[in-house]
Amino acid sequence: MPPSSVPAEPPRANPPRTNPAEKRERDRRGRPAEINPALLAATAMQLFTERGFDNVTMDEIAAAAGTSRRSIFRYFPSKSHLVWGGVGDASDRFHRTVDRGVQQTGSSMDAAQLIRDAFVQTAAFEPEQVEVTRQRLLIIQNNPALLSFGLESLGDLRTGIAEFVLQHTSIADSFRAQLIAEVIASAGFSALVWWAGNSDEDPTVVMGRAMDLLEKGILNF
Repeated sequence: MPPSSVPAEPPRANPPRTNPAEKRERDRRGRPAEINPALLAATAMQLFTERGFDNVTMDEIAAAAGTSRRSIFRYFPSKSHLVWGGVGDASDRFHRTVDRGVQQTGSSMDAAQLIRDAFVQTAAFEPEQVEVTRQRLLIIQNNPALLSFGLESLGDLRTGIAEFVLQHTSIADSFRAQLIAEVIASAGFSALVWWAGNSDEDPTVVMGRAMDLLEKGILNF
């Protein structure tokens, strides 16, 4: 009997060669575009300043920023959120300054001085954000509907001030603490709006002056 033979495998076809440029394009389309929220907000502020807040659409912002409308919504649900986008950073600076001051000074803390210093730090913008912040404030000033929207955005800052007053001063009355928080937050915001339209000073200097004007009265713990 002749020896059994195993049929030879048919030759395998070589896989189609992939064009490197096509592969990079497929990879690019398969992942979300990288967005710099600060740069996106700066682009929007420039458009709002040039054309007016109501005359700019999210599609136009997306086109100017070189991204998609859908990508913008991942960071900013509305045009109003773009304008008020810096409030979270200001609130973070306030809380960091308060926490650091409490840790460093403990029971010997000068509560009035600390809350003053912390609120001044809310105006310590990064150099590249100073003019963007100026634009934001002028846009808010010229669009009253944006001001009412921002009251909610300032809520975390007001709450932080009130909690600090109750926890670290002799004031135990939540009503008084809340009024103190409202006055400080309102005065600080008004000072920044004034700065945006009238001054080239460092915004922390202007904020410091505003806090000094309050210190003789409301901040006299």
